[in-house]
Amino acid sequence: MICHLKRILVYDALNPTNNGSSTCVVQVDWFNTLLNYALIIINVATVVSILHRRRVDAITTRFASCICLAFVTSFQLCLCLFIADCVGVSIIWCSTFGWLLMCMQTLSSSPTRTTAPTVARAVTFLDCGAIVFYAVVSDIIGTIAHCLAVVMGIMLWNVATRSNKYSNESETRIKSN
Repeated sequence: MICHLKRILVYDALNPTNNGSSTCVVQVDWFNTLLNYALIIINVATVVSILHRRRVDAITTRFASCICLAFVTSFQLCLCLFIADCVGVSIIWCSTFGWLLMCMQTLSSSPTRTTAPTVARAVTFLDCGAIVFYAVVSDIIGTIAHCLAVVMGIMLWNVATRSNKYSNESETRIKSN
């Protein structure tokens, strides 16, 4: 299982069984590994920047954001370890991309009509480019997984913002009593 986890984290799709050997031989796909981890870092940093800039998000939303990121990470690992024979961490950046889309939509529909920062728009363009790139060079199942992960990020955003809404309502009721 440790060997399989190593394969997942470094995109070793070429060496699935290690030929029944007890030794773990992992071949790192540097391009995909660096691309996907860079996309995770860029997406998470952009979302954190937007949440920090808004300053209206309660601690509940920030906590929910951390919980959602942990959920998506564990979902990716469990999916590849136990359900599908997959490698990589693209579900993480794709779901964070969905989260970013909702952050940008929330900014544009707020009463102050704040536009999304240029960096957020650039990251969105980069994410779309990566999804198109993988659609061209990978199997269709990967593209479907990427698109479903974006939808999962959008759904997690809705769950997190609803938890913030209910938290704020309960705080208001407590203060009024």
